[in-house]
Amino acid sequence: MESILRPKGNVVLKAYTGRQALELVRKVSPDVVLIDFHLPDMDGIDVARELRQAEHLDAVTPVLMMRGGPHGPGYGPVQSPWASPTGDGGQR
Repeated sequence: MESILRPKGNVVLKAYTGRQALELVRKVSPDVVLIDFHLPDMDGIDVARELRQAEHLDAVTPVLMMRGGPHGPGYGPVQSPWASPTGDGGQR
């Protein structure tokens, strides 16, 4: 993702664990958050859930779940009820 986003002028900040991601989001105000489904310390859905409950992240900030990599199995977006701005999977 970084190789796609950075050349187009986007600033890319990386975290390698769920806890690092949560701390990084506390320090900056990202326009979008991309989370790997499988993280070494916690599940990506748990990270998304914590982000949606956090007061420091705007409720309309997109949180996108990804899994695998360009060469790994299951590459592509993951639908999760915790990834919607309302935390209800858009079911309103």
